[in-house]
Amino acid sequence: MLTPGRIIIFSLLLPLTSFTAAFHYEGKPLPVAQRNEPAPLPPPAKPYASLQALEWFATQASSAATPAGDEDQQIVHAVQSSLPFRLSGLLSNSDARLSMAVFQHGNQQRVVSIAEQLPGTQASVVRIFPDRVVIRHNGRYEAFYIK
Repeated sequence: MLTPGRIIIFSLLLPLTSFTAAFHYEGKPLPVAQRNEPAPLPPPAKPYASLQALEWFATQASSAATPAGDEDQQIVHAVQSSLPFRLSGLLSNSDARLSMAVFQHGNQQRVVSIAEQLPGTQASVVRIFPDRVVIRHNGRYEAFYIK
């Protein structure tokens, strides 16, 4: 039996079926998309390989490396100084101008750099190494070691 509700539904569905028939495609089938496999990933890099290659700390051999030349040999092999000073601290830098040493005499401390004299003496600082300071005193090289 046709009720007013069924007539309305039928009248709405009829144009819809003709609308979908207009979009029905009967041509050649569309090609299937081909899937390319991704390129294989490179082996994982060692994240710290470049850091492991660095020399983080100076070895004993590199800190006391013997420079070429007769004067440099004397500096490297300087004897322990007999002056009444104690080397209480030092800051060694690859740029010699930035190196400093702290000498103690009695209860006073003095910070000196290269080419400066120790207080009250004619001894001047020649070179500052990571473990010692070499001075020139009375024409010969002497060393103060950090303790």
